[in-house]
Amino acid sequence: DEYTRSGIEISEKKARRGYFDFLTALDQARVRTQDSRFVYLAAPRIDSVERKSVSCHPFSELSYGVRLKSGTKLKFGIGMAPEVWSPEKGEGVTFRVEVKSGLRKKRLFERHLDPKRNPQDRHWANHELDLSAFGSKKVNLLFSTHVQRSNDFCSSYWAEPHLVG
Repeated sequence: DEYTRSGIEISEKKARRGYFDFLTALDQARVRTQDSRFVYLAAPRIDSVERKSVSCHPFSELSYGVRLKSGTKLKFGIGMAPEVWSPEKGEGVTFRVEVKSGLRKKRLFERHLDPKRNPQDRHWANHELDLSAFGSKKVNLLFSTHVQRSNDFCSSYWAEPHLVG
């Protein structure tokens, strides 16, 4: 099956990783954002590496209802577009992953990228989160992007997020 969204083709057989691929399930996500144009599929090139991603210009939040398997891990990358690395552009972006189970919400991950001030933020940053503490239950996973003040020049991406277990 082929999926085409925002001009990016995603082949389920080629792009699907693990047992849940957030890119192919973007149309199932609950999206909160200031502007519907802030969230879309993209394939940005950062540090000479192109990766299929969800663009989430701040403030944006994606919420996915998923049933976890025992021993699940969440794998993903984060990055910011090279076009916003110039000294006069932007203030960086904070990326967060939270899990909501019932009425409880827990922050699992938070990282601030500011490639204009920190050259080490000028590449894809890969992460892996252990979700085994949540067992085999249905949860909501929330991916969000935030800024302190202005969201000008904050092109930010969640690269290839997927669950393995």
